[in-house]
Amino acid sequence: MLRGPFSSLYGNSSGGVILLTTENPRVGTELEVNQIFGTDSTRRSGIKLNKGNEEVGIVIDASTFRTDGYRDHSKARRDNFNSKMVWNLSSDTRLSWVVNYVDIPLAQDPAGLTAAQLASNRRQAGTNTVANNTNKTVEQSQTGIVLEHKFSPGTNITFSPYYGDRKIRQVLASTAVIDLKNEYSGADLRFGHQTSLLGKPLFLNAGLTVGELEQARLGFFGASTTPNRDEANTASQFDQYLQAEYFFTDKLSVLGGVRNSSIEIESNDQFLSNGDGSGSKKYDEVTSNVGFTYRLQPNINTYISYGEGFETPTLLETAYLSVAPPSPNFNSQLEAAKSEQLEIGVKAKFGGTLVNAALYTVDTDNEIVVLAANGGATSFQNAGSTSREGAELALQHAFNRQWQANAAVNYIRATYDTSVNSIQAGNSLPSIPKKTFFGELVYKPSSLYEAATELRYVDKLFANDANDAFAPSYSVVNLRASKDWPLNGGWNVRTYARVDNVFDKEYVGSVIVNQGAGQFFEPASERQFLLGVTVGLKWK
Repeated sequence: MLRGPFSSLYGNSSGGVILLTTENPRVGTELEVNQIFGTDSTRRSGIKLNKGNEEVGIVIDASTFRTDGYRDHSKARRDNFNSKMVWNLSSDTRLSWVVNYVDIPLAQDPAGLTAAQLASNRRQAGTNTVANNTNKTVEQSQTGIVLEHKFSPGTNITFSPYYGDRKIRQVLASTAVIDLKNEYSGADLRFGHQTSLLGKPLFLNAGLTVGELEQARLGFFGASTTPNRDEANTASQFDQYLQAEYFFTDKLSVLGGVRNSSIEIESNDQFLSNGDGSGSKKYDEVTSNVGFTYRLQPNINTYISYGEGFETPTLLETAYLSVAPPSPNFNSQLEAAKSEQLEIGVKAKFGGTLVNAALYTVDTDNEIVVLAANGGATSFQNAGSTSREGAELALQHAFNRQWQANAAVNYIRATYDTSVNSIQAGNSLPSIPKKTFFGELVYKPSSLYEAATELRYVDKLFANDANDAFAPSYSVVNLRASKDWPLNGGWNVRTYARVDNVFDKEYVGSVIVNQGAGQFFEPASERQFLLGVTVGLKWK
């Protein structure tokens, strides 16, 4: 995970990067089935198969999930399928193919609650949600390949094309219906080279990224089959990037990069009886980042980083000029948000203790924020300038071979610096807690057994720009335990249990920012139980 715009390889957004790698096949044959049961009729069934040798392998995972939900009108179903095949075509060339399918045939939406509704009955669904059957269905399939080739031990190339489609149909509390059909594709071509400069190691990465999204958007009202909104929307990008890492000495290194981005969003209105809502906008920007790392001691690293962020509006954010009353015209007024972030930190290990500490500041111009949310539709605006000042501290301490404690505390002051429309300078950005804490005490007497107690704290969440509505802070305690039972013949049984919100705390887990009817609050579940078992078999 990278905080902030400190990598030129993975895009230009200001929020950071979470890099996930799909599980690779392993040599041998493995079969796993699992079953989970929980509160509110929650259940999940899954099966995973792995088969591979030194040349080719495949891992397949399928699962189905069902729940009645904690609140009224919150049932959900989800079916997943994932597969990954890997071919080692030669000692220098590897090809990976990933396929993913997700089907959500039912996701009821209980919406948010007003403060009065929350106090009266936190489990109830929001206004008009049951009567109008607010819900969403999603079906998505995507596939991509990664072709990696080494020309030499220090020179390589990676080519990663992908394609996907996503269908969404959503019924809102106003009885409006949104029907989206998206097709997206793209590719990344990256060249890596390791060389030396003045006798010191130099690592270079350069590449190109292209991508396109085509969206067919229809809108209906109630049970009508005649659309009141019909659009053909597109978003495309073409980026070029360069990143270099150089080691001045064994203790001092620098990592820097630059990325040139060109992004275009276009909406073609094909329903003209209410006027032509078409529009387009192009965004071009060059962003850069640089960071220095200095090793004070073999066990202590310090660093300082500076990065620029560039975040364009999405098709969703440009879909409405306003929502009160609804104005389904392309929002060409939205500008790209541009940010500058500075971070200093230290990473250290003292015996059985790991320490990771950081201080950072982020200044953003034209931050994209919610203007209003009404009946499930949301409009956005640029908020002038904003600032974030924060500190993060993560600790991991092993008392002995059996006991370990982990903790992470975060502080952030996120405020509007300028007044725009109803936003007052000095107000806090909504939905960003000023303080959060996570801690756990883990007991692991062997590799077969683990138990832990968790504590999570979240500060209050402002629900609107005026800062006159907020969800109070909360603390919850969770418990978890797992036990492996190795059996003869390659069999293994793993049992696990979890209790969330042990003390049955009533709290609001999230807020809907600037909800027009004051239905800001989405209550979290009270005490929840989860029991699961996984049965696995390995053979050659």
